[in-house]
Amino acid sequence: MRPPGSQRAPRPMPPTTSTSVPGCAPLVVEVTGLRKSYGGRTAVDGVSFTVDEGEIFKIPGPNGAGKTTTVACVEGLRVPDAGRVRVAGHPVRQALRRPQQRLFIALALIGNPRIVVLDELTTGLDPRARRDTWNLIEDVRANGVTVLLVTYFMG
Repeated sequence: MRPPGSQRAPRPMPPTTSTSVPGCAPLVVEVTGLRKSYGGRTAVDGVSFTVDEGEIFKIPGPNGAGKTTTVACVEGLRVPDAGRVRVAGHPVRQALRRPQQRLFIALALIGNPRIVVLDELTTGLDPRARRDTWNLIEDVRANGVTVLLVTYFMG
């Protein structure tokens, strides 16, 4: 048991995983030395990764590992305390507010996006719906869209 008022130490994020389309693809997301704290609690500490165009990039990890904070910095919803975030070659600037998740997913798939960020997309789905969603993600990637995926499913 922690003493009253103490903070739980953040859980480290496991290594990221990716599935790239064969061939040499340009970088779409570049994160270097990302650090973000809330009050005295460090949520993300020194995270670095790159995402190639057409890639499904998975950020796995348990609750509290910093996955959503990392993606919020990539989306411009949070300002990092340190590090560098670039999307499509441009520095990320803070967005005004977070859209509703379902609306964001629908809007993300309209048009011809180069990258789609999906945060905990399959949470709460039954196994069949989760499988259908994974198939949809594969179809999106097959059409040349880069997918940055946050999930607590480690498999």
